[in-house]
Formats: sequence, structure tokens, C-alpha cells
Amino acid sequence: MLVNVTELLVRHTLEEHEWESRMPCACEQCRDDIMAIALNQLPSRYVSTDRGQAYVKAQYMNSQLQMDIVRELAVALTKVQQNPRHQGTSK
Repeated sequence: MLVNVTELLVRHTLEEHEWESRMPCACEQCRDDIMAIALNQLPSRYVSTDRGQAYVKAQYMNSQLQMDIVRELAVALTKVQQNPRHQGTSK
């Protein structure tokens, strides 16, 4: 099992912090674009065990990492709002 824990943390933050109301639409394309843009600006943290995953998730308690994720999601959301590539329906 190979997991990029940063991706899990970004996905969790996107779902947990009510970003839905700020997204250009509810389609999967916009969500994936936002995640891809944010993840490309954050360091990857790959692990291959559950223990490693727990360790990296514990690092998420670091407020700087939380702020970095929120900042990159906000930047990505703005980029996607300005140039959506979705084929779904708008909100």
C-alpha cells in the first residue's frame, strides 16, 4: 500500500472546512482541479504502512501545515473559479 498522505489531508480539509459553498460548481472536474493545483504546491508525503500514515497525520496537528494546506486550497479555488474546465452544472 503506497499512500500520499498529503493528498488525504488536502481531501479531508476540502471536505471538512465547508469549501463546497465557495466552489464554482459541484462537479468532480472542479474538485479534482482544485485538489491537483493545491497538491502540486505542497510537499508529497508518501508512506507504505499504516504506522507511517498515522505519523504523517499526526504532523497535521502542526498549525503551519494546516495553514499551508488552507492557503493552497484557497489559491487553487480562485484559479478554478476564474477558469473552470467543468462540464457539469453550475450551482
